[in-house]
Amino acid sequence: MLMRSVLPALVGMCSLACAGTPQTDPLPDRPELHGDLVHRVSGRTRGMTVALEGQPGSAEPPGAVVHVVDLYGTGAPVEAPVSDDGSFDVTIEMDAGGVVRLDVRDGAQRSDPVDLVIGTDSLSPAQPALACWTTSGPVVTLTRAGGAVTITNDCDESIALSRVALRSPNASFTLGAVPAEVPSGSAAEIAVGYAPSEPGSDEEILHIEIDAPLQDRRAVTLVGVNQP
Repeated sequence: MLMRSVLPALVGMCSLACAGTPQTDPLPDRPELHGDLVHRVSGRTRGMTVALEGQPGSAEPPGAVVHVVDLYGTGAPVEAPVSDDGSFDVTIEMDAGGVVRLDVRDGAQRSDPVDLVIGTDSLSPAQPALACWTTSGPVVTLTRAGGAVTITNDCDESIALSRVALRSPNASFTLGAVPAEVPSGSAAEIAVGYAPSEPGSDEEILHIEIDAPLQDRRAVTLVGVNQP
C-alpha cells in the first residue's frame, strides 16, 4: 500500500521537473562601436571633406548603419553601412578641429555614442574641459509627454550657463526655462517638450555651454519617439 501511494507522487514530481522552465527568446545584443578602431584617412580629404575608416571589428552588427554628425556644426548627418567584417567607410563635410559623434544603429536600437575630435590627420577622444559637471547623458529619449535634461554640478563652485540651444532649428522640440547658474553640489533641470509634426521619430542635438568657472560645453542627443 505504501509503494502504491508513493509512486503516483514520484511520477507527478518527475512530470513537473522534467517539464523544465519555459524558454524565452534571448534579447538581441545592442549594436556596438569601438572608437579606438576608427581612424581618419590621410590623403583622402579634399577641402572640408573628412574621410573616416572603421577597422574590421569596429562596428557591429553587420548590416547596421554608422550614423555620423558634426556635433557643433550645422551640416546634415551622414550614414554608412557596416560590412560583414565590422568595418565601414564614411565621409563628412566639416572643418578640422571639430567634433564628430558616431553611433551604430540597427532598427530601433543604437550603440552608445562616441565623440571624436577631428585633427589635421588624426582622431582623438573628445574630453571635457571641466569633468565635474554632467548632464543626464549623451542621449535623452522623449515621448509626447516631454521630458527633461538634468545638469548636475559636482564642482567646487557654481557653473554659469551661457548658452542652451538646439544645434539646428527643429519645431518638434521646445525648451523650457534655463537657469542662469547651477550652484555647487546641486542639480537643475531644463524641460524639453516634444510635439512631432509627423509619424516616426525626430532627433536633434541640444548644446549646453558654460562660461564659468571655465568655458566648457556638452552635447545631448534628443530622440523624440512618437508615442503617448
